[in-house]
Amino acid sequence: MYTAGMDLTAKAADAISYFNDDNQDSTVSDYTVISADTKEWGNGGWYVVKSEVEIEDRITVSGTANLILCDGKTLTAKKGIKVSNGNTLKIYGQAAESGKLIATGEKETAGIGGGKEINGGDIIINGGIVIASSTYANGYALYSAGNITINGGTIEAHTSGDNGNAIYCDSITVNGGSIRSVTEGNGASGIKADSITINNGEVYAEAKGSETDDNNYGIMSGGRIIINGGQVTAKGTKAGIYSSERGEAVYLSWKNETDFVSANSFCFQWEEGNVAIEPGKTFKTSVNGQDHYYVAANASEVKGLKDFTLSATSDTVYAVSFDCGEYGTVPPVQLLKANSENC
Repeated sequence: MYTAGMDLTAKAADAISYFNDDNQDSTVSDYTVISADTKEWGNGGWYVVKSEVEIEDRITVSGTANLILCDGKTLTAKKGIKVSNGNTLKIYGQAAESGKLIATGEKETAGIGGGKEINGGDIIINGGIVIASSTYANGYALYSAGNITINGGTIEAHTSGDNGNAIYCDSITVNGGSIRSVTEGNGASGIKADSITINNGEVYAEAKGSETDDNNYGIMSGGRIIINGGQVTAKGTKAGIYSSERGEAVYLSWKNETDFVSANSFCFQWEEGNVAIEPGKTFKTSVNGQDHYYVAANASEVKGLKDFTLSATSDTVYAVSFDCGEYGTVPPVQLLKANSENC
């Protein structure tokens, strides 16, 4: 029964379904229904978007907050969501993955996360549609000084101000979902992190800044970039993929034959930075109508490719070296065996 003055964001009794961190159908009964006044989230609480809601002020997360986006409903955070260092926001969707969160950053803040003067906390996205953006210089769509983990859902990250990376964090792990991360400012990247691991999912990262700017990369890492699988596209006016790691700076593999890595170019801070391919896995690309194959033995040749798509293939390729005695060894030649049983 409704009583005058009752807080409509009080705990609700009806169980709400959602897909958990392991993509299993779960329910929660103890939660808060979000209204326009629900601006403080946290302490391990659950928050549910059951209608069309707009929140005018910047939302603050303290501790851990769990957000469920009900199918067909939208939460618009007009000044974004503050998740500072030491705090965590987890976002969940339902079966149709049609619940939506729209978060827009203020000046020098992220749509979701911290800001120029505030280190961001952890962000975990398991489902739903998340649209995060910033139009200001030094603003980010998603920003964490810790970890961003994407297990599922549809993520659109967009920035248009200078020095505003669309996704910016210490570490990002992508296990699934669909990500489109685009920046139009100068000195910015589509995805920038010290550690980048992509295990699955669709990732599109692009930096559309001026061609005269030296810091516009689709995917940029201060460390190693590991792509174990998924469909990855990286475009930048400077380069598609950049790493400042020495040695095996970019590691490539695949899980499904629909997997690919597409970029306009690689760029490495150090001359010894290189590309490695998991032993036993083969990629191929087409150059002037000819298929070229890349395996662990000739992975370094990938470093010089331009405007390429490396597609996963189960074609069997062997690397053969020829010893020419006093003249040395000829670099490995790749031999394709279309039917290994007959070879």
